[in-house]
Amino acid sequence: MEHWPLTARSSDLEDQDSEESQISVPDGAQGRPIGRNLYALLISEVTQDYVRFWKGTNSPRVRLCRIAYSVSLILAVLLLQIFLLYAIFVFLCEPSVKHIRLLYSKYEKTMYGDQALQSGGFWRGAEHAQINETAFTALSPDDQFKLCNFPLSQPVFTGAIILIWTLTCVAEIRSATNLALTLLWSVPKAEEVSQCMTHGEKSRTIVGLTRVMKAGLLLGCFLPRVLAAMLLNYLGCRWIVSSTDLSALFLDSLALEFIVLLPELLYRTFASERSMLSTESTFVQPGEMSGVSAADITAVATWGLLSLFWTVLYMASLQQVLPGYRWDVHSVCQKYADILIVP
Repeated sequence: MEHWPLTARSSDLEDQDSEESQISVPDGAQGRPIGRNLYALLISEVTQDYVRFWKGTNSPRVRLCRIAYSVSLILAVLLLQIFLLYAIFVFLCEPSVKHIRLLYSKYEKTMYGDQALQSGGFWRGAEHAQINETAFTALSPDDQFKLCNFPLSQPVFTGAIILIWTLTCVAEIRSATNLALTLLWSVPKAEEVSQCMTHGEKSRTIVGLTRVMKAGLLLGCFLPRVLAAMLLNYLGCRWIVSSTDLSALFLDSLALEFIVLLPELLYRTFASERSMLSTESTFVQPGEMSGVSAADITAVATWGLLSLFWTVLYMASLQQVLPGYRWDVHSVCQKYADILIVP
């Protein structure tokens, strides 16, 4: 049996408990892998180190330090995500929103003339007013180009980008909820900590969790992960809609994925070799699997339908980049597409 070598330094820091004296890559392990990110690291460290600490260990301080280190990494990634979202909102979204609102207000006043009314400090065409499409030529070429290249003027393209971004966040939410359901629902409640894990030749499997462990994982791992993904999705949609032009919209959507991948990035950067091997050798004993059913297909399709529903809802009602947007730019831009040349 081949083992991954560990340095003498890391061996000195670890107590030589029998089931952890060697950690190797799992081969044919039974159960579901917990993942390869900081949240998986937290689950692995909390379960095995808490169990070993409770059962008795030669190095209790090392055990507690490992748990504290994994918790600190989770806090770090959450704080970093929150900071980046705040910075995006303040330094990128708001200036773009202000610029777009002023430009669209000028457009409405020009296109509707005397039928334009002020609402919230900006011009909007009256409810049943008729747009004067020929007035579009009264705008400067620079304004014409900007109007026809801000995201809401091209709703199909923008909607497709928002849908892809939403699917990215939904994938994160689905991964978290599926693992949470397995650990918190399917995995039975253990009366004692010693009943939580079984150890194989090359892996360890979580077969039970105490109420305290389940509550800790729910509040410290799964809930923050899901809430962060939901908040990131909403602010990301706002950033996409407030992009200054279509090329920036596409680049902004790519930059957003970087924030979603922070848990994986920090895991590969700050987790020790032993911790990564330990995490990837930890599995969860799943509940009994039934055959393929309509319920399984429906559950998978529901995630996609929810993503589509959110995209339409956000574009139609929830976006606040342009409150009271009348969807009256796209048709005009289509009519004057031949004069829309980059200034």
